[in-house]
Amino acid sequence: MTAGGVPVPAGPKAHALSSSPRHLKKPGSLPGQRPTSRSSTIVNCLPSALCRCVAFSAALSVAAAADSVPRPLAAESLRPVPKTAVLRDPDWHIWGASMLRTADGVCHLFVARWPKARTFDAWVSHSEIAYATSSDPLGPYTIHRRLFGGGPELNPHDWDAVAHNVHALESDGRYYLFYTGNTADGDWWRHRNAQRIGVAFADHPAGPWTRLDRPIVDVTPGSWDHQIANCPIVTRGPDGRFFLVYKGVADGQQPFGGNVRMGLAIADHPLGPWVKQPGTFFDAPGVKFPSDDNFVWAQDGWFHAIIKDYGGHFQDRFKEALVLFRSRTARSWEPVSGDPVLTPFRIAWADGTVMPKVARLDQPPLWRNARGEPAVLFLAVKETGDKNNNDVSYNIHVPLAAPPR
Repeated sequence: MTAGGVPVPAGPKAHALSSSPRHLKKPGSLPGQRPTSRSSTIVNCLPSALCRCVAFSAALSVAAAADSVPRPLAAESLRPVPKTAVLRDPDWHIWGASMLRTADGVCHLFVARWPKARTFDAWVSHSEIAYATSSDPLGPYTIHRRLFGGGPELNPHDWDAVAHNVHALESDGRYYLFYTGNTADGDWWRHRNAQRIGVAFADHPAGPWTRLDRPIVDVTPGSWDHQIANCPIVTRGPDGRFFLVYKGVADGQQPFGGNVRMGLAIADHPLGPWVKQPGTFFDAPGVKFPSDDNFVWAQDGWFHAIIKDYGGHFQDRFKEALVLFRSRTARSWEPVSGDPVLTPFRIAWADGTVMPKVARLDQPPLWRNARGEPAVLFLAVKETGDKNNNDVSYNIHVPLAAPPR
């Protein structure tokens, strides 16, 4: 079937939302034979020396090749944050952002939010996707309205009554919002374990938006994503296909479940069908929950990622940090050469002040400018622990400069 001229995977039924459009590695020598005479020593040492030279030269070539991999982002890219580049509301917890800019210069921002009155933990039961605009990628942004989600009270018949972790994508003149959806009866763990991945689509970022009546990525019993599937990030690869990186939880002791891992699904169209690929990545052997809240994009023939390192598993400088990875295939990943740390959990403000440690620095999506260069890093901030509800979460918009070459 089709909806709004866009092909919809067979099976799910699409329904429109009521919002209306608004414009707004060291080499070693190879072992030589043991000499039996002086002449043989000379003869046998020459190949050994030659091998050493060849091996050393090869190692230098490998190192040079690694250093030549484009690195579109580095710690030096981050610039201090203007106090106006913040999205905060005293009555709402705001979490994560994804932005698209249209040809008219309007910046369309999509965020997750939920009422402060319901506490920070209510992201799992009452989060909604809201829409905001600005004339500047850094903001300030004005929130206009809720798009969908908000909890079962508002959406008693929807599988995605709760909507969270939004990621926006433009492709061939259409717009897509990938998100985590769930529904349950108010019990925190039942909501958490019902998380699946959905998508909405529109002809314009202001809407109207059409959602599907079932997830586009569901769990696979017995697999690494046996229990939940959430946190979708989608990028178009060098081959034109769409790559969806998401988080799953394996079967295990309840209610939490087993290991938390990241995996991949691929499709020819943003609406799917999405084909899950074997294996997981961003793993740390023996660690149950090594990473979270990742962002992935394709640039210069490579896939790049920002991952949240829980516990210094991918670098040894900080207990928690955002870390840079790269991949040719989006299936097998490695930290970037040199120092992979993008930033520890700190904020440098444009007025010269520094917040040396925040409890959470999550949801690290990028916005890239018309030249395809990373220009703004959106981050969700919680200054103190999750149980301190007087500290509302908010977003910051970090200006980026091109990294040194």
